[in-house]
Amino acid sequence: MNFLVEFNIDNDAFKISPEEETAKLLRLVGERVLQGEVVGRIRDTNGNTVGEFEFID
Repeated sequence: MNFLVEFNIDNDAFKISPEEETAKLLRLVGERVLQGEVVGRIRDTNGNTVGEFEFID
């Protein structure tokens, strides 16, 4: 089994500090996985859908 996390960082939410926004999104994905989500969309600070995560067999 694999876990895939992929998101695009070519938008305004990542301009000032791409590292900070990336870390924030990864923490949020981790929290969602702990709550039982196995697949989902990832939204940046501005509310834009930038990617997704999922468990893959």
